[in-house]
Amino acid sequence: MPETEKFHDKCRHVVGYQSAEVSAPITVEPFVQVVSTKTHCYGKPHVKPEMGPIDDKCRFKIKQKVCMEVCVEFGAKALMEKPIIECLKVSDKDICKDFPDVDETCGDLWSPK
Repeated sequence: MPETEKFHDKCRHVVGYQSAEVSAPITVEPFVQVVSTKTHCYGKPHVKPEMGPIDDKCRFKIKQKVCMEVCVEFGAKALMEKPIIECLKVSDKDICKDFPDVDETCGDLWSPK
């Protein structure tokens, strides 16, 4: 009778550990935009003729003293480029416990949903 191979229905559980440093290149781009303007006029406008005619055209000026109220919004937008990973040590032993300032909660708090 030929020998048959026996296969296990379960594999041995293996845990691997990888330390790494991940950085996120961020570009901050400022912006300024005018939200609104308001013009305050002072006194009466003055109409003043200019010398003419010049080139067969009549000209005149209207002058008005004004003060401008300009509401401006300042801000910035942050753009993240592709994250960069630098692989450090890899092991089948728990090398994470050897890090002096491990924050156990950072993955839970900051990981994307």
